[in-house]
Amino acid sequence: MRSWKTNNRIPRFATAHAKWNKEYRERWNIVNGPAAPLADTLRPKLDGVAKKVYRVLKLRGFGRLDVRVTESGEVYVIEANPNPSLDETDDFAQAARAAGIEYDALIQEILNAA
Repeated sequence: MRSWKTNNRIPRFATAHAKWNKEYRERWNIVNGPAAPLADTLRPKLDGVAKKVYRVLKLRGFGRLDVRVTESGEVYVIEANPNPSLDETDDFAQAARAAGIEYDALIQEILNAA
């Protein structure tokens, strides 16, 4: 999800209210959506960070990493979620859809990787 900024342009983290409460988002003019497209040069760096975090934390199966990337390309891992929800309406499936992977294909890819 895209981070939102206050009037003084300080980046903020989205709380559950900012993510899921429509009235709260409307009141504070918060717009959630897919992140901006990544530069092709950043993908190998993200892949490397993800593999290292997965290995260091001894994750197994599938999982989701939440990361933030600075304008200069620094990668910060915010959270490792070893059991993200697989509901079609949750953010894991929505992120896949934004990347061009439909829900059935996402589930099949997880099964194939197992």
